[in-house]
Amino acid sequence: MLQRRRMGLRRLNKLHERLIKLPNTFATYVGQPSRNGKWAREVAIVSLVVEKKPESRLQRSRRVPASLQWGELKRTKARATDVLQVKPRFVAQTGVLGPGDGVMAGGKRATVGVALMHPQLGACVTTAAHLFENAGIGTTVKVSRDGTSTPVQATVRDIEPLVDYALLRAPDGTPCGNLFDDEDAVGPLFAPGEADVGSTVFVLLSSGKLQQTVCRGIHAAITTPRETMQDCILTDMVTLGGDSGTCLVDNQLRVWGVLRGRLDTTFSVFAPVHHILEREGATLL
Repeated sequence: MLQRRRMGLRRLNKLHERLIKLPNTFATYVGQPSRNGKWAREVAIVSLVVEKKPESRLQRSRRVPASLQWGELKRTKARATDVLQVKPRFVAQTGVLGPGDGVMAGGKRATVGVALMHPQLGACVTTAAHLFENAGIGTTVKVSRDGTSTPVQATVRDIEPLVDYALLRAPDGTPCGNLFDDEDAVGPLFAPGEADVGSTVFVLLSSGKLQQTVCRGIHAAITTPRETMQDCILTDMVTLGGDSGTCLVDNQLRVWGVLRGRLDTTFSVFAPVHHILEREGATLL
């Protein structure tokens, strides 16, 4: 396997700022390119565009270059690029909370992502903050477990490019932990790298099912008319309304991220969990 020099997020963000200025481009990520309708094995810098136009219709300065270079002098490296046509329609998916538990607020649903220990709030679980955009910040929140619904206290954080989450505090006496469907231990955290692009991963659904999918990209920066997101993980689109906040794991049940929503009908979009833990000074239970 070829040894690749990893690109830091600062450099990737600069590339995003450069590529986003090109016609129709609204997102970039490090991941699998699509060749003749099939996912290729190599890793490239991929640009998502609203519409692919023939190169003959674009000035050279307005085209996505065939490759991108970085580094200095003899250490200069190059990475191939790809362009993929996707509608810039990001849909936040409100629904049922996990691992294996459902969340209900004002008739809207979402899914529990991970359980954590918070320095001020104690034992908590996470879900999607955008649930409360639809249901209302002061709405009564209930978590479903063992067929019963338990009221919980919600602390909703501002939605930012790196995160979209709320903290649900477990009532006194309520067990709280990273058990999917009350059986399978989930964790620890895992930060995917380029070698993990193309890997089989799983979404933990509130039905108790592990929905299989494939990691198509990492470090995605996405700018749509309604949403700006950074450092996202992209998989084939397998999530539905009500899945927001749920957990993405690999075959070892290591935690990759929590669901933000979907990008048209092409990708499910996840935020790495470590951004939540760093902001809250929390740890996984």
